[in-house]
Amino acid sequence: MGSSTRGGAPPQAWSLSQPADGAMEARLREIVRLAPIGIGIVDLEGHTVLTNDALSGMLGYSPEEFATQTFDHFTHPDDIARNLVLFDEMVAGERDAFEMDKRFIHRDGHLVWGRLQVSLLRDEHGEPAYAIGMLLDITEQRRLSEELERLAYHDALTDLANRRLFHERLEQELRRHERDREQARGAVLFLDLDGFKRINDEHGHQAGDRVLLEVADRLRSGLRPADLGARLGGDEYAALLDAVDDLADAWQVAERVRERIERPIDLAGVAVTPAVSIGIALLREHASLDQVLTSADRQMYAAKTAARGASERGPQPG
Repeated sequence: MGSSTRGGAPPQAWSLSQPADGAMEARLREIVRLAPIGIGIVDLEGHTVLTNDALSGMLGYSPEEFATQTFDHFTHPDDIARNLVLFDEMVAGERDAFEMDKRFIHRDGHLVWGRLQVSLLRDEHGEPAYAIGMLLDITEQRRLSEELERLAYHDALTDLANRRLFHERLEQELRRHERDREQARGAVLFLDLDGFKRINDEHGHQAGDRVLLEVADRLRSGLRPADLGARLGGDEYAALLDAVDDLADAWQVAERVRERIERPIDLAGVAVTPAVSIGIALLREHASLDQVLTSADRQMYAAKTAARGASERGPQPG
């Protein structure tokens, strides 16, 4: 729970079921055993010497199994390095204790999020002897937090980025190049389905939602891994394109997206073919978010006009 092993044989584990060798040890074992949170004590080499029932229940290992392991055995690989740094700083006297949220791997393989607090236990001479870690299971708390964040930044129907996340990412990209706009290698696509109201009127809102979901999936499939697709609301979508140098590059992505969107969709045996108008704005040609969005929006409406009444045409039988 603190450091990985640096050599030497593991010490004999303290068993909570063994008779106490002294009053203090008995008292310590009883406190640890009854604690409602996970508790583990390790030596300075990272060997586990004492655990309680709550920790066993949390991670699925018996006291005997804990005694044969160091913390890296049940810690998520991405959290090991940070844990080691904090533990070594504590042992070196640079801090008295530390706290971190980290991921543990349960014995059966599932992920457990824990809030870990670690402090030093010193010997009679005041020298570091052991470390005691107290672990609170925050898995459900993290799940709820992640779900709330997802809802705050993603469209509830399509799970694409929502308007808020799209604007934040666009703002970040513009700020990165505010001193040298010519270095901005990106573009915004604005997409609007033509005649979408007709789908709702003729086939119902459930069919309309089916079309919106299918369009979202097709938008995702047409973008590149570094691009961000978004649903801004209703039948309006957008994409933030990464690493495009000019309109030709952006149009290449836009045409791929258009080709995929404008394929027939089966709605209870009736094939309808969505039509989409797309506008493009290069980031390097605009100084602010409002300018980029206004430009892309104008280009999208110009595309509608140029498409010979595309806004009136709507989806046609496939």
